[in-house]
Amino acid sequence: MGRLFGIPVNGKRGRFAENVFSGFRDDRIGVVWSVIDKAAVASQSQENGIAFGSGQAT
Repeated sequence: MGRLFGIPVNGKRGRFAENVFSGFRDDRIGVVWSVIDKAAVASQSQENGIAFGSGQAT
C-alpha cells in the first residue's frame, strides 16, 4: 500500500496524537505546522502489527 513516515502501511487503523499550529496573515490562515507523534505510529506498527493506511489516522 505504501509508507507513512517510512513505516509500511496495510490499511489497519491506529491512533496517534497530532498538534496543529496555524499562522495567520491578513485575518486568514496563511501557514500550518503539524507535529505528529511518529514514535506512537512506529510503536503500534512494530508491537501490534498495526500499520496505517493513508487517511486512516483517528
